[in-house]
Amino acid sequence: MVPRCSLLAVLIIALPGFFINPAYADPIESLILGQKRILNEFWTSWISFREYNGLLVYFSHLVSYRCAIKEVRYGINSEVARDLYVIPPCDPDNLYTIPPSTLIYRTIPPSTKMMSVKLIYTDGEESETRIFSVPQ
Repeated sequence: MVPRCSLLAVLIIALPGFFINPAYADPIESLILGQKRILNEFWTSWISFREYNGLLVYFSHLVSYRCAIKEVRYGINSEVARDLYVIPPCDPDNLYTIPPSTLIYRTIPPSTKMMSVKLIYTDGEESETRIFSVPQ
């Protein structure tokens, strides 16, 4: 659950004789929308692979933008993302700090050829399932 904070009021000064209603924005909602936009635009960075004492998959990008994410699902050698990657809760005071207890990678079988990833955003919207090939 993302904590709520105060509303932000912005007064827009218009030309003399014109009045514009002040705009109200919830900073947390703005944060979530911004992170969701980044996730959608840069989906090719959701996961990355590395060979280091076995084959690893990293979820660093998703953890960094976790305020917009409710759930991360993935599949190994499957186009169906069934497995759950537990993402730490959003911390608006330390947005891009990854909690020390967070395991940002998983060891996957060396025979892995591809992975599927699907996000469920905090607003309930689901991303399309994205397919990532393991570099050979």
